[in-house]
Amino acid sequence: MLRVLLSALVAAVVASPASAGESPRTGFFSTTFNERHPESAYERMAARYNWGQPEAGALYDIGQESFDLHVPAEYDGSVPYGLVVFTSASGGGNNRGYRHLMVKHRLIWIGAANVPNARHIGPRWGLALDAVWNMRQRYRIDPRRIYASGMSGGGRCASMVAPTYADVFSGAIYLVGCNEPWFPSEAVTGRPIKALALANRYALVTGSGDFNKPGTQEVHAAMQKLGFKHATYLEQPGLGHSYPSDEWFEKAILAVDGPLVAEAEARLVEAKALEAKKPFDACRIYRALPGDYPIATAVTAQARERFAALAPAQDAVLRAELAKLAPGTPGERLRALAERAAGFPCATEARAVADAAGTKEVEPVISLGSTGKSALERLSAAWAGYPSGSRAAAAYDALAAASLAPVTAQAAPARTRALARWLKDWRPCPARDRAQAQFDGDLAAELEAILAIEKPSQRGPKLVAFAKAWAGTAAAAKAEAAARALAAAPK
Repeated sequence: MLRVLLSALVAAVVASPASAGESPRTGFFSTTFNERHPESAYERMAARYNWGQPEAGALYDIGQESFDLHVPAEYDGSVPYGLVVFTSASGGGNNRGYRHLMVKHRLIWIGAANVPNARHIGPRWGLALDAVWNMRQRYRIDPRRIYASGMSGGGRCASMVAPTYADVFSGAIYLVGCNEPWFPSEAVTGRPIKALALANRYALVTGSGDFNKPGTQEVHAAMQKLGFKHATYLEQPGLGHSYPSDEWFEKAILAVDGPLVAEAEARLVEAKALEAKKPFDACRIYRALPGDYPIATAVTAQARERFAALAPAQDAVLRAELAKLAPGTPGERLRALAERAAGFPCATEARAVADAAGTKEVEPVISLGSTGKSALERLSAAWAGYPSGSRAAAAYDALAAASLAPVTAQAAPARTRALARWLKDWRPCPARDRAQAQFDGDLAAELEAILAIEKPSQRGPKLVAFAKAWAGTAAAAKAEAAARALAAAPK
């Protein structure tokens, strides 16, 4: 994606990635961003939520928005931290009294500063996505610990963002306010959002005296009925409609983090059971645990210890296999050996041997030109992550670019139809990304022209026809929503 260049002035105040010798910015501070999450654009949000045309206040300029942050002083980038994205019911995005909990549980807090209940949901929800987008570029964030949160009306915002964007958020902590989850169509997102949401982790916090307690109970019951695997209801005795105490907010953190720790512990047990008969499989699990579950510090410490104990003997076995390789050993077998060697001292040698075989497969195909398209597609996938695979992918992209040029040279609407056919014939590559962007732009322009038709009697049929012609696209979903809104409007 094209990024907007930051000006020197903004760069001075934005929390930027730490360069060599520079410490990441920590503490309490406010900042602004110049980039938005791709999914926070109004048309993208409208497709997920079945919104119509933007109302007053629905649009916003990210450069005019401020965010309040708390990055614990202990953060140095060596360990991934979780992220709490907070939406307030009033002004400010600070983390109230939960600061020491951020330190204890390795969490970074961010909240948009101007998202009170009175503001339109467009920026209230969109800025939460923007916070994730920008923080992941500036800090080392654990992708499995990105939680939406909010208090009262802000909790309702979080509950309307976290499940709907389960591909962005790992779960949520709702404080004295929440709504039932909303799942967008997979035809719009291209991803199984509902399945992701059901597997994520949520804590619903209320109080015995909170007027939103009955609603919170109803939402929790609905989530259980829908099949959410990790939805925890927490009720603080004596709490009214206010922020939960530190003790109860920590219970919420433990509720959303707990399943990750339990998964890590189960995998550690599995690895220990494999040591005797399948030591390589045990090493594979031990090697993966620290990266997959940085929150489970006790587990990852044991995993590193066990891997170090097993590594010398297994490295010797791998080196013996490398020494016995015969000329002409199939590339598939060499890749499998290199995968097994990952993390061991012999890994570099194993990958070099495998890549040499990949080069012998790839170079002759590159010389075939356009007739080698299918083979390049296969080889770039087979050798992904190897230099030979990169060469195959580059050659494939060059073929795709050459094929795309005459298609994009056409004028719409012929170009749009040609792009739809072309996209079916080519797998992901930079040229295909450009084609997809052109295709989406063409559809957006065509839909915009239809929406500009003044007479509803003419606009309605065209919306229906457009939605049918381009079914499965975000533009079609937007057209369907507009057609429904038009049909429901007073005549």
